[in-house]
Amino acid sequence: MPILIAAIAAGYFLYQTRPAASSVDEFWWPVLRGSSPVSLCASYVPVYNLDRDPSVKTPVRAADFTLLTDQFVGGGDLVAVSRLSSMLTRLNRPFRVRIGSEISFRDLRSAPAILVGFAYTRWKEISSEMRYFIDGSRRPVVITDNGTPTKWALPDLPADRHTTEDYAIVSRVFHPDTHAMLVEVAGITQYGTDAAADMVTNPDLLAEALRNAPAGWQHKNLQIVMHVKVVSGAPSSPRVVATYFW
Repeated sequence: MPILIAAIAAGYFLYQTRPAASSVDEFWWPVLRGSSPVSLCASYVPVYNLDRDPSVKTPVRAADFTLLTDQFVGGGDLVAVSRLSSMLTRLNRPFRVRIGSEISFRDLRSAPAILVGFAYTRWKEISSEMRYFIDGSRRPVVITDNGTPTKWALPDLPADRHTTEDYAIVSRVFHPDTHAMLVEVAGITQYGTDAAADMVTNPDLLAEALRNAPAGWQHKNLQIVMHVKVVSGAPSSPRVVATYFW
């Protein structure tokens, strides 16, 4: 009997002293609670490559450029994938990195997925049905609210995309088409994608973002819209401008 009492006391002590679940644990629990490897998905960015003999001195023509559709991934997307893969490794959760055409609809149905970056290209068919959506078909590129443009836009976005601010969306949903959990992390530019990935892997940033979340948010679908200042080519900590839970 004394041994049993000691075992119960030790178990109670461990229960009482175990660390409380962080905001990151609570955010990712619905996504990671199964056993299937998570698909960590990035999209290719179309890039035009100047393809001609360097010794040619004639003016560059449009015909000298070749469109490369499956060669490059955005820098912010790469950083975001690095942040997310580090988190999944820390949580001891198996995952598979998939890029571009490697990702099929069947993949999205068979396991939870994290979609990184450029919501208005590769992931448009999935994300356009959500309340908040980055609409790249408009100028300026803007976040829409149920199809209606908002003030969250980049009207002064230069052609080289060296912006001083950005907007991004984090979505965590059980999607009706894939019947699996999806997390989407996407900015209008690479800076927003980087900052959004930082937020969902940083307990302090995520706790602040969810400070006014409704009771039981851990079990709800959600979207978070954030504004990001870009200083010397690097995103600062994001500021939440809107949330939606359902």
